[in-house]
This record gives sequence, C-alpha cells and structure tokens, in this order.
Amino acid sequence: MILLLASFYIISATPFVVDAFNDNKDLILRELGVTGKYADVSMGAIVAGLIFFLVISAITSVITIYASIILGQLFSGHRILGAVVSYFALTTVVSVISFAVMAIYGLFSDTFLIASSSAPPADFNFIAYMIDLLKVTTVLSVAVDVVLYILSYYIMKKKINLI
Repeated sequence: MILLLASFYIISATPFVVDAFNDNKDLILRELGVTGKYADVSMGAIVAGLIFFLVISAITSVITIYASIILGQLFSGHRILGAVVSYFALTTVVSVISFAVMAIYGLFSDTFLIASSSAPPADFNFIAYMIDLLKVTTVLSVAVDVVLYILSYYIMKKKINLI
C-alpha cells in the first residue's frame, strides 16, 4: 500500500501535473461536483482519511485470514480445505451485509447511477459521496474486525483449547 501511494504521488506530483491542476482547478472541482460542506476539504485531510482507511483495511484482511484459518481447524478431515471454504464464506457474508448496509444508506441509489453516466445531475457531489462511502466502509470494517476477533478468540479458547 505504501508503494502504491508513493508511486501515485511520484506520478501526480510532477510540475506539469501540478501546474495543469492549478490552472484548471475550478473546472476540475466543478466537474467533480465539489460544492457545499466538502468544497474546502484540504488535500491533507483527504490523504489522512485514505491512509486511515488503508490501515483499517489491512487489519481487516489479516483478521479475516486469521479467522478463516481458525474456522478451518474445526473441520475434522480436510482442515486446509475448510480454511479456504471458510474464507470464501466469510467474505461472501461480509459482502452481502456491506451491500445491504450501503443500499440502506442510499449509496447504491439511482443518483449514483445517473451521476456515473456521461451527464451527471447538477446536484450530485462526488466528493461528498466518496467521503460518505469511506465513512460507512470504515465503520463496517471495524465492525467486521471486532466480530471476527471475538469469534476467533472464542473458538481458540473453547473449541480448540489453544489459549
């Protein structure tokens, strides 16, 4: 993740790109629909939010793999196959729950589908949409982390007797 961010910075921080962005900043922000409360969001705040989200996502990935391995130990015969099946089952359940939560919050609404077409509506704010999406996704990731950690701890203590 660090290499990905560093390479993106190296590509986008060239003088040509920075000058082009500064010359066309108003047009770019208007095309992205940046208005309202997120119009003054600084680049530092966006980068800090993305780094925080990347750290949470990395922790979620590790805990998901860890929980899958522990669930695989509950299978009597093929434990490795059980771990792989557990991983796919966990990620499928988390994906379905994430989709349901995002649909409830309206992040998969017709507004986004219309806005992603060639002519977005005038009231669509891309930055606000992305910030709301990152907030919901971060909360879901933390919730998944907590649930999988508690599940893993319980299985290791009560079923496998490793703790």
